[in-house]
Amino acid sequence: MEVTHRFASPRVIGPLSECSGSVRVEGQLTGSTVTVFADGTVVGTGTTSWPDKTFSLSAFLIAGQQVTATQTVGLDTSPASPEAVEVQAKPPFVGAVGFRSHLNQCGECVWIEGLVPGAKVELRDGGTVLGAGESYDGNARFHLPTPLSSGMDIKAQQSACGTPGTVTDGLPVDLIVEKLQTLPTPVVQTPLRECERRVTVSNVVHGATVTLMRSAGPNLEACFDLDSLWMGVNPPLALGETVSARQELRARCKLKSADAAPVMVEDNTPVPVSNVLPPLCAGNTTVVLSGLIMGARVTILADGAELGLAESPVDGGCDFLVPALVGGTSITAIQELCGEWSVPGTGVLVNKAPASLPTPKLHEPLFECGAAVRVSNLHVGARVYVYSSMLGAPIGERTANALYQHISPLSKPVIVQEFLGRWFQVGGNAAAEILAVHAALLHTNKIVYFGGDQHTSSLNRSGDVDHTRLFDCTTYAITAVTGLPGNGDLFCAGHAGTSLCRPQGLRHPVRLRRDAVLAAYRVWPAYVAPCRASDQINSAVPAAYGSLQPSN
Repeated sequence: MEVTHRFASPRVIGPLSECSGSVRVEGQLTGSTVTVFADGTVVGTGTTSWPDKTFSLSAFLIAGQQVTATQTVGLDTSPASPEAVEVQAKPPFVGAVGFRSHLNQCGECVWIEGLVPGAKVELRDGGTVLGAGESYDGNARFHLPTPLSSGMDIKAQQSACGTPGTVTDGLPVDLIVEKLQTLPTPVVQTPLRECERRVTVSNVVHGATVTLMRSAGPNLEACFDLDSLWMGVNPPLALGETVSARQELRARCKLKSADAAPVMVEDNTPVPVSNVLPPLCAGNTTVVLSGLIMGARVTILADGAELGLAESPVDGGCDFLVPALVGGTSITAIQELCGEWSVPGTGVLVNKAPASLPTPKLHEPLFECGAAVRVSNLHVGARVYVYSSMLGAPIGERTANALYQHISPLSKPVIVQEFLGRWFQVGGNAAAEILAVHAALLHTNKIVYFGGDQHTSSLNRSGDVDHTRLFDCTTYAITAVTGLPGNGDLFCAGHAGTSLCRPQGLRHPVRLRRDAVLAAYRVWPAYVAPCRASDQINSAVPAAYGSLQPSN
């Protein structure tokens, strides 16, 4: 299909702060030159090798600046991003971080989240630095020159604009993989199409090194900080080649999985259809597409005329920047692999812009360390920005199906309250007395926990299975209680009940004490993105920073 190209504006990915030294940009064409602007002044530039890339800044950002980007191919340059990212102020204090990766023995990489944009973060074993990374958008992912090992005292700490944050304790390094002395066989996700530039591999242990094996290209290695990630391939996949993968935990573990079942690369035709998601409104500068192939070139059309050519940074759904849409036009999209274009998806008619938007409602309460807020009373298809009065800029946004060039009034401010709950250890390592596998908080302000036979077969055979304790949350006293009659081993079953209950896995009703099990859960500490008390949050539903008149 012959198309005269007009290049789409790339999207700057927020949040950004005065601490940011780099900016992440998406949607640009591979090989294009991306230029980053702050209030119209160039602050960074570089040639991109992928439609999702980070660019170093040549100047410091200032709170309140509007950051945009363009892409240039040959002599043609796209318009600047019609939706800017506003720079946050330097935070007055820097909080804790969260571990997105599970910490496994011999793991060689980690994903840390909940960082200030631009913060640097270190992972330590006590006072010894194991590895370090930098946050571009609140996340930091980095390699560990020293692999994780049992007994390490894992701690993480961020530093933003020179201000050190709270030290965060990590969970103990897990030995389960090494104890099993085997690694699961990874899975190469299907389908794989000719000319695709990525392969997704799943069923991987966090921290393991994955080797991607190609019959028609070089093998690749990468450390996985999650159980499923994609790997970029160059050259692109060839028709008929096979792809497999294996994973390893090196260092002292020396564990290697079996090879994944090989997957053959299919013909790329017909190229899958990409559809525009409704609704659309006059003045929109975002079009949301579904059915995308990562790395495919995408053209968005209005009544058959090109609005912009971009490249998909993801599989599935993504939102692309376009010039303000005109009411009454039909928006479609096509995508390309190896010069083969898909047919257009179903067209979506651009509706007339609403005269106004409802005032959003931000739900209370909000607590420090919360990683999400609930907002209601929204216009379908709008984009929601959540603002922090302390940082003077958005701290989060939710891209819906469309973005309106109108701004609603700000919601009622909500003050972030101090979170009084804290994780801390009571007593020594043996204070619990039993293997506390299941626990529940009771209405009496006590915690009941129990472990059945505690995974010990000799206890099960002897009928010694009633290992139940009651913990007083006020006095910290631990009391042995009778939770089970006879030799009924209440362990890995469904746990719920009143004074007379029949838990799943038991054939007869079990009469429980008043302080016995009402519900049971596996209890873990929760590590979430930091926010702080006295931070005032507002939400709004704007299209950009500025109000436009309704248009047709």
